[in-house]
Amino acid sequence: MTKDIKSIKENIVQIFQNGGIKADAARYISEKLGLGKTQSKEWAKRIHEECCTFGVEEFDEKNDNDINEHEQVVYSNYDETDVDNLGSSQSDLEFSDKYIYNKDDDTYLFLLEKRFGKNIVVKGDRIRGIISNYSNYDDQPESINEVSTKYEIPRKYLLQILRILGITHDSLPFTPEQIDNEDVDTLKEKCVTGKRFALNQKLQKEGWKSTKDDARKWNEFIIGKYNPFVDAIDTWSPPELKNIPNTPPKNTNDKVFVCVLTDTHIGELTKNCWSGKTFNSQKAVDNILNYVNQIKTKLDDWSSVPAKCKLVIMGDILNSCVDGMTRRGTQLHNDIINGDMFKVGLDVITTFVSSLKQIFEYVNVSCVNGNHDSFMIGAVYYSASKYFEDNEYIVWNISDYWLDSFKVNNCYFIYTHGKDDVNHVGLPNSKPKLESFIQSLLLNRVEELVGIKSKYFITGHLHSYVHEEMNDFEYIRVPSSVTADEFAESLGFMTKARQNCFIVGQNHIEDTLHFYFD
Repeated sequence: MTKDIKSIKENIVQIFQNGGIKADAARYISEKLGLGKTQSKEWAKRIHEECCTFGVEEFDEKNDNDINEHEQVVYSNYDETDVDNLGSSQSDLEFSDKYIYNKDDDTYLFLLEKRFGKNIVVKGDRIRGIISNYSNYDDQPESINEVSTKYEIPRKYLLQILRILGITHDSLPFTPEQIDNEDVDTLKEKCVTGKRFALNQKLQKEGWKSTKDDARKWNEFIIGKYNPFVDAIDTWSPPELKNIPNTPPKNTNDKVFVCVLTDTHIGELTKNCWSGKTFNSQKAVDNILNYVNQIKTKLDDWSSVPAKCKLVIMGDILNSCVDGMTRRGTQLHNDIINGDMFKVGLDVITTFVSSLKQIFEYVNVSCVNGNHDSFMIGAVYYSASKYFEDNEYIVWNISDYWLDSFKVNNCYFIYTHGKDDVNHVGLPNSKPKLESFIQSLLLNRVEELVGIKSKYFITGHLHSYVHEEMNDFEYIRVPSSVTADEFAESLGFMTKARQNCFIVGQNHIEDTLHFYFD
């Protein structure tokens, strides 16, 4: 069988030497060995590659008289002294210890017989291209493997060629013959032109890379993120208000009711290891509606209520972004995801805002995204704002940054969820660094602080309550309404589930209200 294979291989070599092509060889292999079309083609291809080492070139299938332009390297048994085979007179040849250059037909003969048992003939334009690509003159040299692939020269031979010519990455992008025969100004101009071309290519590549990245990101958004929202909006209908009497606002005053809504985590499915309490999407919704009912009950006992309500929504209203994960790709435990979570969130937000409007004359909404719900809650904010766009007494301010600010009377508020979902940065952990960070924020907005009597920084994220003075401002951290909070438990924060509201007078917060959910 071995002899048969050897004989068949010799016959295939003969096919190529007689001007045959790989298709002829594949048909012969199929007939002799009974192989399928694909296998026969693969065998023919491999044998052809081996045949190249014997000086065989494949002829173009369309024209048997024309040599294929892509076959630029010829392997031969030229002897070092047998220069007549190069087809030129001695005067047209330049000799070195390891190669011969034929000026007449611009051909290099590399003498490799001692090492590889053969010599190599390569066209001059290909050698010049190899050296130019391998040189670091344009600050972006190609590797051995890249040059080998581009010029279709096996790596081991390419290494020998570069070694013979004395070419490294640090070499000039010219052959020894170019340096000897061309003037300095010509070579300099070629370098400048080459660098210009390389720079242009690099700029185009960077532009194309950016274009591809943008296209990928947009496609990702359309397929995985946008479409679920479209489907949800198409099937969404505004919820009916329940257990909220439709009564007009009573006597009002010039104070402002600042209502914070954060870390409600609609969709989360969790259990507190210590208490054994469970939490799910329905419990999250119930707590939010309970929150606004508590506000209504509380204010019913007041002789007058603020005319204006400032609703501050600080993210993580939903437990995840898409597919039960955060934008960063952290898998979360949920009982609803994607379009279902979106519709529930939209139901709750529109109900909450509508309910506040029945208590106050004006409702001004400011909101930022969380690190759990990211752009999905942004879509909820936008959809809810469009739902209320015809109501002049309800105004929306949707921030595209993880920090934002607003003024109430002579008080200045900076608010944030506490962690950025885009750059994955959060507030400093240590008190001195946190204080310094907030102070730097205030110093960058000094023009907005003219006439301001009190400054406040409000955040969520850590599911625990803190209210303390720092330097010339007050730091307030609002807890979560999640009643079985594994996250807070893991951090050692065992504060009660709650949300907070503030009564803001002309110059400072006059009262802090706690609404509990246990």
